[in-house]
Amino acid sequence: MTVHPGARDAPPAAPVETGTPSRPRSRFEQLTAMRFFASLLVMVSHAAMMPRTDNALSWFGRNVIDYGHGRVGFFFMLSGFVLCHAYEAKFARGALTYRAFLVRRVLRIWPLHMLVAVPLAAWFLWRIGTEGLPIVVANLLLLQSWIPMYDYFASLNAPSWSLSTELFLYTMFPLLVMLSRRRLQVLCAGLVIWSFVAPAVLALAGYGHVMDENGAVGFGYWFTAINPVMRLTEFTIGMVMCRLLRDGDDRHWLPRWADGAAIVSFVAAMVVFSSLRERIPDIFFNQAFYLPAVAFLVLALAEGRGRTSRWLAGQRTLRFLGETSFALYIVHSPILRRGFDVYYRLDAPMPLVPFAILLMGLCVAVGCIVHSFIEQPMQRAIRSWLDRPARPSPA
Repeated sequence: MTVHPGARDAPPAAPVETGTPSRPRSRFEQLTAMRFFASLLVMVSHAAMMPRTDNALSWFGRNVIDYGHGRVGFFFMLSGFVLCHAYEAKFARGALTYRAFLVRRVLRIWPLHMLVAVPLAAWFLWRIGTEGLPIVVANLLLLQSWIPMYDYFASLNAPSWSLSTELFLYTMFPLLVMLSRRRLQVLCAGLVIWSFVAPAVLALAGYGHVMDENGAVGFGYWFTAINPVMRLTEFTIGMVMCRLLRDGDDRHWLPRWADGAAIVSFVAAMVVFSSLRERIPDIFFNQAFYLPAVAFLVLALAEGRGRTSRWLAGQRTLRFLGETSFALYIVHSPILRRGFDVYYRLDAPMPLVPFAILLMGLCVAVGCIVHSFIEQPMQRAIRSWLDRPARPSPA
């Protein structure tokens, strides 16, 4: 099975000015840098799942880095944090409308999605025929994550399911951001509880595993991993943490060493998973299992007080790679899939692990090129068009 996560707003978005005088750092550069490592984890988990033979790469995938869709919660949580940080004040003073916000966010993710999805859709229709048209339409309109069928939510460029989910989060954000701090916290607490209750109920109902008894991706996987409403939990946690940091003035929620500890705990969660996957219904790993580690990681890095945060913030190359993470997310799955197809057609011309490393390096390089020469110019043009002065109405 190949399940592809990876959408976000925070990853495609540029670092945002904080506008908070009590905090000396003017940008969340450490979070930008961390986006690259999170994208890398997702890509490596996909690479590990694609080989057709049992080998060191597939062993690593099963026992260390599998379930990338659980860790994609980092991006949803970071998206809620960054959007709240960037837009809450604008909504509060009436400087931004619901419609204008949605237009900007859709134009942030949809053009690059179409750049990859359209050629894949043309190839898919040529191979499948017109019976594949509903799948193509759902994918191009970013509606696929609402459909609990693997052929839909994993169609074309499979990681785009998370863009579909992110689009739902965009529609909810203007409503959530107008809630008082207490009401948002109550909602967040309810969603966290639901994120643990839902998998338990599904497990009791016989939907506790990603794969059903026939080897197909089951309903429980869609409900806990792909379903946009379930992903609202991580998004809302990100918003709550943003408000905690902003409203806390000089209060520090975590010690200085917490950012390093958060990264260690995040990696440890991946390793612990391998020892628990046979004992716990695996749909718990789609979201619930990683919630504490992801929240700890985002909050610790957002505070930015420790040596790890300062080191990440000071690495110009890592910050650039973090800014390219949306492009990497968009392009990596087609490259990996076609690359492994060529590998097997050529009867494995070299050991698989070195080939996979070279292929992932190619993904990173293509992501950098797409970001620098397509995504950035396109976004500058879009911003220029959106920010153009309104024409005066005729007298």
